[in-house]
Amino acid sequence: MFYLFKYFLVFLVELVKANLNMAKIVLTPSLPISPKVLKLKTELKSPIAKAILANSITLTPGTISVELVDDSLFIHVVEGDKVANIEDLKGPFERLLKEAFEE
Repeated sequence: MFYLFKYFLVFLVELVKANLNMAKIVLTPSLPISPKVLKLKTELKSPIAKAILANSITLTPGTISVELVDDSLFIHVVEGDKVANIEDLKGPFERLLKEAFEE
């Protein structure tokens, strides 16, 4: 339970940050967007942990998990050109889910 509570707090922080970023995009229509679908590998083995990771990514504005196949997530990103490192899309979520479900 401790790890899930910790995960929930981190998720809320990431949610607020993503909402502020999307508000900036919406309120400044001149900002160029570059939608892309990116493939993200996950180290998670538990099906429930993978599902929570996919849903957490979807719930943060600007990203939608399109498909989960084996260890790969396909994610639609509004600002695809600004994603320097695809691993950043996992944020702190993957590490916390690994602690909660796999250790």
